Amino acid sequence: LSVLQRKAQAGQERHRARAMTIARAIRTSLAKAAEEELELALNVIGLTEQTCNTPSILESLDETSLMIAIDSPGRSGAAVILDDALVGAIIQQQTTGRVGEVNANAPARKPTRTDAALMAPWLDRLFKRAETLPDSDEDRLMLDGWRFGAYMAEPRLLGMTLDAPEYTHHALVIDVAGGIRQGRLGLYLPVQAADSGDKALGEDDAQPARKTLEPLAMQLTAPLQVAMCRLHIPLSSLRDLKPGDEVALPHGVLEESEVLTLAGRKITSGKLGQKSGMRAIRLSGAPNASDNNASHPAGNTGNAAGFQSFLADGSGTPSEDDAFGLGGQDMTPDLPDSGLGDMDLGLPDLPGADIADLPDLPGAPGALDDLPDLPDLAGGDGLDLPDLPDLPDLPDLPDIAL
Repeated sequence: LSVLQRKAQAGQERHRARAMTIARAIRTSLAKAAEEELELALNVIGLTEQTCNTPSILESLDETSLMIAIDSPGRSGAAVILDDALVGAIIQQQTTGRVGEVNANAPARKPTRTDAALMAPWLDRLFKRAETLPDSDEDRLMLDGWRFGAYMAEPRLLGMTLDAPEYTHHALVIDVAGGIRQGRLGLYLPVQAADSGDKALGEDDAQPARKTLEPLAMQLTAPLQVAMCRLHIPLSSLRDLKPGDEVALPHGVLEESEVLTLAGRKITSGKLGQKSGMRAIRLSGAPNASDNNASHPAGNTGNAAGFQSFLADGSGTPSEDDAFGLGGQDMTPDLPDSGLGDMDLGLPDLPGADIADLPDLPGAPGALDDLPDLPDLAGGDGLDLPDLPDLPDLPDLPDIAL
């Protein structure tokens, strides 16, 4: 290198040594935020940076790590991970006012939502102080706007919020209360946050809409099951069932089938049938096909407006012009006319009868007086019955405490 290039390079190195970077902003802000918010002495004694992705982040977590999602308008998700030693120190300081040494024999404790809530004021103050400290615009945009978001109970939930391709991992080793204990904090910021922030701050119009989990949630599958009816069968009969046996179903089970979740909760009811050769169910509340027969003369070749169907076997999506197998019609066959209404059978009229001409019936008034007397029972005054045996000795009733 030439002399001028070496001088310029030396000047750049001295400038970078004095410049306020993201790492220095976090180091300075963490200590001051802890002093102001917690009255606790925290000092960063080690800090490293590396690029990683979401799967590698989730693999590094354990059950004792406190996972917190942080938010910034218009940005991808980010996260803060604290180990149990640092979380325990902050909780002790807020509850008892002093920090004790780590008990190596204490059982591992899974963090809770309350633990995350106790970290929120300190983290918000940390980010609020750090976002204005970096010298470069790119670093300031990287830290701009981050605040406490939500407690993540499982790594799976955290992975759903970390949707950026790459993240910058700031790994901090923190000394607590002058060497009483040491803790670790991991800050994961999306790499593309600076680019999106540059566009947002360079425009005078409204801030871009904040990303939500709706697109991801709408792609998730929701398995359902359809129950035709509920039967009460004795256990003995259920035990004796074998292949080929028939179970009688109540009348009208196809009309009142229930759509259930996998947990058994009823969502709605409907009518079972088929559509385009596949099993389907017409949900309750949909208009009958007979209401649209004017536009579909065949009665079962058209689909009513607002018609809804659910494919129980999940195979394909039939077109709306296909007919529902039951067609919304009455499936009871029409019986032929017997013709009895117009047929003269030629039967003679019954002759009229007068009650006065009927013969006297036996047992008419006065006839009961001629009945013979009943014979006397054996024994004279009553029946001769055997004596009843004596009752066995009954045990004493237990005492009842009132």
